[in-house]
Amino acid sequence: MSDFNINNFEDLDVWDLICDGRTKGVFQLESSLGKHWAKQVKPRNIKELAALISLIRPGCLKAKDADGKSMTQVYVDRKANQDLITYPDDALIDILSETYGVLVYQEQSMMIAQRLAGFDLQEADTLRKAIGKKKAALMEEIKVSFLVGVASQGLITKEVAEEIFSWIEKSNRYAFNKSHAVSYAINAYWSAYCKFYKTIPFYVSYLNHSDRKPDSQKELKEALSVPSVKNSSCAGMSWPERSGLSSPNISEPTKTVRPQGEMRRTRPITPRPPTSRCAWPKPAPRNSRKLMRPSPSLKMGPTAFAKPPVNSSGSHGSSTFPGSASA
Repeated sequence: MSDFNINNFEDLDVWDLICDGRTKGVFQLESSLGKHWAKQVKPRNIKELAALISLIRPGCLKAKDADGKSMTQVYVDRKANQDLITYPDDALIDILSETYGVLVYQEQSMMIAQRLAGFDLQEADTLRKAIGKKKAALMEEIKVSFLVGVASQGLITKEVAEEIFSWIEKSNRYAFNKSHAVSYAINAYWSAYCKFYKTIPFYVSYLNHSDRKPDSQKELKEALSVPSVKNSSCAGMSWPERSGLSSPNISEPTKTVRPQGEMRRTRPITPRPPTSRCAWPKPAPRNSRKLMRPSPSLKMGPTAFAKPPVNSSGSHGSSTFPGSASA
């Protein structure tokens, strides 16, 4: 395509693909969790996509508000105008309006500290580190500095300041670094763009690197079920032919075998017994003398193997056995 422009971040078809949850192979959004929340959040720009990637992290999903809803669900409800957007103080509206009043990023906490407590950049970065590393002792030290700074600034009362800092403390369980989130969002959009406009090469590349997937054959089946791949004019071709890349380096896209450690790879293989009715050769007994031992029920004695005497008729008779009475 002559108009293929991966840096066009306003392509409605690409955003529709993301909002519909068709994110198999899309960076950060290919899991069932990513698909579900993509359909809930319905991002329409890089900022909202960055928020989505931050909101589906475990900490944000586990953090609850006063009503018991996760911060992710709070964001979704507010974005869809199903819940009222509130702010701890009007001074924070311009800082939190991008995320509908939800504290999503560490950088937002830094800006709040600068705005309300007069923190310089170094002090604000110390707060960010305490949030990112979840250092409780450091957070206590910063809290003292925060309250002192708020008192000197005089923008809010001490009670409101303690409430806001408590909110910041709780955010250390889920707040994400915004610079990372935006970078992830751009990569996610790029992969979604390639998936929409270059579907077959996209899946070829995706499947050729699926050797570490839990079920690479499942990945192949899902790829072939995509309408644009299934209904393509090359549907009857082999995978390298279908991709238009007949290089010998393009092998079967699943690579099927998950890599194993060297120790397991060099371990000798022991043949398994057949499962059919074919007889498997039995090993010879270690001590064949055990097979010649008589049963314990047999009476053994000095005459047990003695030959019976011959009687006058030339035949053996039971009456002539040693110990029996003569006729």
